Amino acid sequence: MRTINFKNNDNKTIIILSNFIYSETEIRIFDFDININDGIFSARTRIESEKYDFVNLLSGLKKLYDFKIKTISFCPIETQFNLMFSLLDNGQIKVSGYLSNKMKTSKLGFEFISDQTFIPDLVYEIEDVLSNASDLASLE
Repeated sequence: MRTINFKNNDNKTIIILSNFIYSETEIRIFDFDININDGIFSARTRIESEKYDFVNLLSGLKKLYDFKIKTISFCPIETQFNLMFSLLDNGQIKVSGYLSNKMKTSKLGFEFISDQTFIPDLVYEIEDVLSNASDLASLE
């Protein structure tokens, strides 16, 4: 199973994107699960995102890793989930965002510190999902 894992400074996985299903109609869409768990709080839901959002995230992470930009964000079309990566002066990365339910009646905000050591693995995982989109296609 392909996953995209976001880790903190302690190499603990805080956010997991998994169970990708890809469909290509008028727009290219990934449907996937989001699981956020830091040991104190936990949340899970399923959302959709355009393939373009993942391509932008990939490009932004590479630029962040090379110190070409200081901030990137990942905002899927449903607006239930948002991630922002901010490069701090000490080289660490603040990851912040939120996850809400579909009705937007509740919202979980989160923030954790990571560093650049997680970016190469993250880039690889995103590239793997994107390059294997046809294998993840819905059988509808």
